This record gives sequence, C-alpha cells and structure tokens, in this order.
Amino acid sequence: MGAESVERIAVRDGAEQGSAATGEATAAGAVVTESNGAEARVGEVRTSEGTEATTASEAGSVAASVASPVSEPGSGAESLKDSVSYLGTEVLPEAGAAVHPHAGAATGPGRDPERIEASLDELVERARALIVPGERRLLGMAGAPGAGKSTLAARIVAELGEEATLVPMDGYHLSRAVLADLGRTDRKGAPDTFDAAGFVALLGRLQEARETVYVPSYDRDLHEPVAAALAVSPVTPLLIVEGNYLLLDDPEWAPAREFLDAAWYVEIPTGLRTERLVARHEAHGKSPEHAREWVFRSDEANARLIEASAVNADLIVTPVQD
Repeated sequence: MGAESVERIAVRDGAEQGSAATGEATAAGAVVTESNGAEARVGEVRTSEGTEATTASEAGSVAASVASPVSEPGSGAESLKDSVSYLGTEVLPEAGAAVHPHAGAATGPGRDPERIEASLDELVERARALIVPGERRLLGMAGAPGAGKSTLAARIVAELGEEATLVPMDGYHLSRAVLADLGRTDRKGAPDTFDAAGFVALLGRLQEARETVYVPSYDRDLHEPVAAALAVSPVTPLLIVEGNYLLLDDPEWAPAREFLDAAWYVEIPTGLRTERLVARHEAHGKSPEHAREWVFRSDEANARLIEASAVNADLIVTPVQD
C-alpha cells in the first residue's frame, strides 16, 4: 500500500499494554510491498538503534537491498538470503515461508484497510454491529506498544456490557524462568517470547463457544502470566481480542488472523506512543534511564514489526476524544 494510503492518527486518552524486544535481535513476520505492487512476507527484521517507522504506511515503503549475513542472539542462525531495506531497517526473507491469505485480501487491487476517525460511541456502535444473536464473533484489535488498544478495547467492552468480553493476548507471555532458559529475557515482548501456538489454540476454542473457557492474563506487577485468570462464557456473543501480534504474517502467528471476524488496527504518533511507554515502565519500577533504554532498544523494535502488519486489518482507527 502506498504511503498516502494510511493516515497518521492521534489518541488523546488512555494507555495500553505493551511489549518489548531488543533492537539488535531479528524478528519474524514483517510484510512489505514491492515496487510492482506485490505483497511479500519477510521472515526476519534486523533493526538498529535509532531507526524508527512512524506510521504503518511508512513501514511498508521498501526498496531492494543486497544480501548480508545476520545472526540472531541465541538462535544459531548465521546467514540469510536476499534482503530489502526500509527506513534504515534491514529486512531479510525467510526461505519457503507462505504469505498469509489475509495479507493479499486486505491489500489487493482496490482494497486497502478502511481508515476512520471516530469517537468511542461510534466505535462502540461499530463493534455492536458485529453481534449476531446465537453466534460467536471475534473482533481483533492490534497496534504497536503504547497505541492505546488495550484501553480502547476495555472501554468498548465496558459499554457493551454482557454482550462482550475482553480477551488479552498478553496472558500468553512466556514466564520469566522460561525466557531465562531460552536466553530471551532481554527482549521480552518479541513475537518468539509468547506461546503463539497456545494462543491460536485458544482462539479456536473461543470460536467454537462450546464451554466456558478460562483465559490467562498478564500481571504487570509480578511481570508474569497468570493462568485461568479470566472466564469466557459460551453465551457471550462478541469477544474483543487485543494484542500486538494478531495480524502478524509469521508461520506461528498468521493463523490467528483466520479466527477474527473483523480486525482493527489502532495507531498514534510515535512521539506520544513512546512517551506513554516510558511512563509505563517507570510506573512499574524501572528508572527513567532504564525505561528510555528499554523503549528505544526493545519496544520500538517490536513496534516497527507490528506497524508492517497493519495491512492485514479491516480498519485503521483514529480514536478521538468524545
């Protein structure tokens, strides 16, 4: 999609749950648009500190680049094939990887994600319109760390009452002990620091709506996932599923998109988003220096990957204050 097809947006209230990854680690799943208009899923992204994509459309603006060897800390990977680069970020394709079907559908000829600016009331009504009596619908809400998706999702659920339940992706964080064993503690929040297969399996159970399903949550004070923290009734017609990687074109994460009846992408200016993230990390115990280091090394590496997945949304949302 062209740079003109996605607008920069602003949110004036709320904050959302975020995640982190190191800027030096490689991360799988970015989607780019080549000069001939074809969509390509790239397997890994290597970012350098200080490089920043400010909107989803900018993250999709790419140019061909020469191949270069890359190693991911702890992965044992020594080299990858042809690369493309955008905005100072080196993007490397993953051999044999399939493009997720929703990517082509969302960005094919004449089909870009719809873009709107809307109040909370208007977004509540859009969510309500998805409800079909006697059926189970899943609305996905994605966005980069600090974009406000968690707060927005929670507010919509509160307005819909018994008609909706919130299902957070963050409960599928790997525990600190597992991350330490895997050598991934310093990039907690990257796609491979979650149980993606477990999350996809959860969406399948939720879609079937045969029984009460107990869903994990993430405790930001403990910095750990908490099992069976939320109960989802089989009679609740609408589930709002929120998380960073719902739209990611990655072999492990891409199946999640198939379970979503609709997908929204929430985006705000980078400066506001990073300001929120620094404040959040400080509120949960990091020093101001450590908070900023984590945001610009780790959270922003994830943000660039997530922004590239916006092409798989149905709607790019600009929430505005009522």
